[in-house]
Amino acid sequence: MRLIRETIAAVACAFGIGVVWQSWQRLPAQIPTHFAGNGRPDGYGPPSTLWLVPAIALFLYSMLTIFSFFPQSFNYPVKVTDENRVHVQRIAVAMLGWLKAELMGTLAYITWATVRTAKGEANGLGLAFLPILLAMVGLTLTAGIVMTRRAG
Repeated sequence: MRLIRETIAAVACAFGIGVVWQSWQRLPAQIPTHFAGNGRPDGYGPPSTLWLVPAIALFLYSMLTIFSFFPQSFNYPVKVTDENRVHVQRIAVAMLGWLKAELMGTLAYITWATVRTAKGEANGLGLAFLPILLAMVGLTLTAGIVMTRRAG
């Protein structure tokens, strides 16, 4: 599963960069730079700001990858003992990996939707974006915490 999570995260990160690179010459002078809770753009700026999203994605991808090598430094909702350490840390690393994949996918989607909106092909992120994002991350965190508590 780790390979699947890492592949999803890496492909999403590369997709975001590719979207900006491929569409760069066709972007208008002003593009959406912020979206309201309903998914519609409510802030605009120069196209150069679009590079921030893939840059942030690369930074977060790198940091989360590095953090995953140090599960002993994580804060756990259970007492970590010699008996449960391996299992609890495996759950935490898996949860971090899924969150990384979800985050990279989210940032790639935001990049893609921003480009489509800037070019007049869409009208923002969509009304379902925020509820879906919150549900996805919430379920991942809840599953990880429940599994960790059961392992503890």
